[in-house]
Amino acid sequence: MLSEYDVGTITYSVPLIDMEGNPYGVIGIDLTLDYFRKMLHYDEISDNKQGAYLLAITHEDDMVLENVISSGPMFNKIFGDSTQTVLEEKTKYDNIYRLNKGKNNMDTVYGCVHYLKLYNSNTPFEKDRWVLLGIVEETSLFKSARQILLYVVISLLLSLIVGMVGVVLAGMWFVKPITKLVGDLRSRDPEKPIVLKKTNILEIDDLACSIETLSKKVADSAAKLSKIIDMMKIPIGAFEHDLYEDRVLCTSTFFDLVGIKRMEREATEYITSTYFYEILKNLQKHPEPDMEDIYRHKKDKGSIKWLRVKIHESNGKMLGVIEDVTREVKEKRKIEYDRDHDLLTHLLNRRAFQAEVTKRLREEDVKTAAFIMWDLDNLKYINDTYGHDFGDQYIKGAAKTLSELAYYNGIVARISGDEFYAFIYGYEDKQKIRETVEMMQEKLYNTTLKLPNGTDLRIMASAGIAWYPEDSKNYHELIKYSDFAMYEVKNEDKGTISEFDKEAYNEKSLLLYSKKELDCLIQEELVDFVFQPIVDAQKGSVFAYEALMRPKLATLTSPKDIIMLADSQSKLYDIERITFFKAMEAFQSQKEVFGNAKMFINSVANHVLTDSDLQLFESKYKLDLHRIVIEIMENEQTNEQIIKKKQEMAARWNSYLALDDFGSGYNTDITLLTLSPAFVKLDMAIIRGVDRDLNRQKLLKILLQYVKDRKIKIIAEGVETKAEMNTLI
Repeated sequence: MLSEYDVGTITYSVPLIDMEGNPYGVIGIDLTLDYFRKMLHYDEISDNKQGAYLLAITHEDDMVLENVISSGPMFNKIFGDSTQTVLEEKTKYDNIYRLNKGKNNMDTVYGCVHYLKLYNSNTPFEKDRWVLLGIVEETSLFKSARQILLYVVISLLLSLIVGMVGVVLAGMWFVKPITKLVGDLRSRDPEKPIVLKKTNILEIDDLACSIETLSKKVADSAAKLSKIIDMMKIPIGAFEHDLYEDRVLCTSTFFDLVGIKRMEREATEYITSTYFYEILKNLQKHPEPDMEDIYRHKKDKGSIKWLRVKIHESNGKMLGVIEDVTREVKEKRKIEYDRDHDLLTHLLNRRAFQAEVTKRLREEDVKTAAFIMWDLDNLKYINDTYGHDFGDQYIKGAAKTLSELAYYNGIVARISGDEFYAFIYGYEDKQKIRETVEMMQEKLYNTTLKLPNGTDLRIMASAGIAWYPEDSKNYHELIKYSDFAMYEVKNEDKGTISEFDKEAYNEKSLLLYSKKELDCLIQEELVDFVFQPIVDAQKGSVFAYEALMRPKLATLTSPKDIIMLADSQSKLYDIERITFFKAMEAFQSQKEVFGNAKMFINSVANHVLTDSDLQLFESKYKLDLHRIVIEIMENEQTNEQIIKKKQEMAARWNSYLALDDFGSGYNTDITLLTLSPAFVKLDMAIIRGVDRDLNRQKLLKILLQYVKDRKIKIIAEGVETKAEMNTLI
């Protein structure tokens, strides 16, 4: 507008275009803003005339509207002189938006949007959209609905109050005779039949009659139940005490169960509460451990029975049942004994042993303690040779001896076929425990069983010790450490005792992580063999050479470590194969140096070449097979089928078997009898210091006499001094 007297208008015009597309004029219309306002009747939006209309323009679906014309005082109240209106959020209803209210209004405002399409496409104002909004405040919009809701709530409250008053009045009228009936019922003696006064109300009198009938039936049923229990001899008694009375009702069986004779009872089944609680106190003096509500009760003749007492208190009354559960307790004890004990030896089993030991470790000051694992030697041979019944006698003999550890503060268990655990605790130092274990080891050795052929067989066992708390305070670690110590001694000096060595354990534990190195050694056959001469004591010449493996890896340098690692990864056969093929390959490479000497090969325990590998080996080295001496480890648990196959190999090759490390303690006598070797290699432990030890000299004389008769040659390993050599020769 050019001046204040001008009138605002809205002009709408379109060009006139001829058939050829040339404009030749303009046609349009203009309308004053006052005219538009008169056409926008804001009072039709809301009953209280609190609505407003807004004509605005938006560009390309923008949520910001440019105000053009508004009608209704509410618009100015809410938005003031604002030239823009913002559509904030669309509601779940079509074309309904919540509007930006401005700063002066706290009520929520809604607008219904209607878009007006005024321009065609390809016109100068095609991006402008005209919008007509009907605007109303939330309070005005929902005013009628809220009034209706208020009227409904008021009606419900009034109905509820009237109903409650009616219920109270009706209840008072109806409950009054019932209250009289209850008072009459309470005043009756429960020991006598109940007879109630009439109220002249049919329903209540029916109820009273039902109570009288029920009372009679309950009394009859109680009498019948008591008679049935007496007739069936069910050991159950019951009692009831009204805590507000000085007497207790008891069934006749109650007195029988607690051992009170008839002459000691009172005239009726009611006894004074003082007398009853004295009986109950004496009864509950000896609770049975680990069994809830069960008590040991001594009979007149001194025998023991077990009673279960269950008591329940509620509403001023104490109800209880007493039951003879002697049979149940004995059966439970038998089940628990069978669950916790080894059926053959009657020692604790693994589960019970763990429970007992962990309980001691948790609840007691065990001071210095030892965890010992005993492993019987020769059990498999005994089972295979004399049968499992005799093997069971062998196990029972060991168990009987080890059970004596109970006298030395020990807990003993049989864990598996030939393994026993023991836990000796409560000592001030290790020495006393060592002496006890050594004494037990000697007792085992001195325990003999008569074989079917009339000879005596000593019980042999290897033992490993782990110390508490020095080695560990953890139960499972003590098992692991004692097991490690036991297998160490079983592999080196069977039949003796070994204590856990942390350094050796850590060293060998590291080997378990050398899987890749072992795989590399096996796949690439990274081993060399050196040869140690075996000298004929009579001729002074080299009789044979022993093939000794030397690994080429920096991390695995010891053949013993390789055997242990291969055993843990089930790859001992691969070592057996490499040993035979690579040893023979190295032997042939020095054939001219060795002359006619034989070669001793250490065969891996309980492993033998497969038929295909054996066929390959025999075809490749058939000219020198007769020079091989197969060494069998004396300290291995022999598999008879494997031993038989190795014997067949030696016979087919026209070669020999040798018993290695004789005297190391595993199957010293039995393996010698079973194997019948051509050579016996004495263990280094027997040879060292033989010139100064008369006992070793006597042992050697006996052995020499035995092998001389059977034409077995003796090989002494580890001779280091001239005195040892002179004594042996």
